[in-house]
Amino acid sequence: MRETAITDKILAWLNTQQGCWAYKTHGDPYGRRGTPDILCCYKGLFYAFEVKTPARKDDATVHQKRAIAKIRAAYGTAEIVTDVTDVQSLLGMAGCCALDPSSMDETRCVYIPS
Repeated sequence: MRETAITDKILAWLNTQQGCWAYKTHGDPYGRRGTPDILCCYKGLFYAFEVKTPARKDDATVHQKRAIAKIRAAYGTAEIVTDVTDVQSLLGMAGCCALDPSSMDETRCVYIPS
């Protein structure tokens, strides 16, 4: 399956989820290099998904890796995904840290006390 087909399936699923906004970015001369393919806000948390085929999962460019690192440094979640199930498992974590600070995984989310 091509990256475009995987991206379309992920977006179709995301757009059925309550509390979710998702956008497909398009690489062009006016965009920022390395921006992940899908930007998403789910239940108030920011996610960015770089879509790859399973055979190319480890082929992120330097710019893509840098963008992922910057998003994580800003306490967003950014991952390379290869199918809808990857996204579903990442979104399954939504709100975990706010509910239970002891479950905090600092590479994916942050606990902000109220």
